[in-house]
Amino acid sequence: MEHDEENIRGFVPEWNGNREKPEADQILAELVPMTGGELRAAQRASIGKDGTVNIKSAEAAIKKIIQGRVVRLTNCVDILGNTITDGPSLWERGEQSLIDEMYSGITEISTLSEGARKK
Repeated sequence: MEHDEENIRGFVPEWNGNREKPEADQILAELVPMTGGELRAAQRASIGKDGTVNIKSAEAAIKKIIQGRVVRLTNCVDILGNTITDGPSLWERGEQSLIDEMYSGITEISTLSEGARKK
């Protein structure tokens, strides 16, 4: 997925004490926000016809978002010390709690604040 560089937003996850590390050692994620339609589609994909959460559908939607919206990672390694550089490598080898935080970060940057919606 190609992205316009001006839409990329930096995100420093809290994961594993990352924000307490010296800035040069912190994991930095470069994320691309989702459109409102993508955000709603991802939310709907996780809800089954009976109104309960469909785990497989939710996982597929989150996988697509992580792989397409995490553009670059700096200072990120897997448990074996191998570099994780982007969404696909994060999904394949990253720790689940870091993936969860990246999804939350993408959702956060994709949602307008109340003040921004009013303008």
